[in-house]
Amino acid sequence: MENTYQTDDILIASFLLSQKVRYLDLLCDRPRHFIFVFEDNQICEQLAKEYMNNAPAPARELFARREELIGAIRYRNQNTYGKDY
Repeated sequence: MENTYQTDDILIASFLLSQKVRYLDLLCDRPRHFIFVFEDNQICEQLAKEYMNNAPAPARELFARREELIGAIRYRNQNTYGKDY
């Protein structure tokens, strides 16, 4: 996955989604550990730094994107392990 950005931090992933970065995939390298994959490493690195420096973002948007990612995790768990973690 060349030129992609990966993070296992759901809060950074939520922020990236709220900034309209293209979400590509959800990887699971072991039970209960997920890696969110986004397009364009350079943009994501910059946005992640902004997030860590308290960049403003609408709370409602952040929570909605977080719930979206949690839904993806639950879907993956049900299809991979037959249960919801």
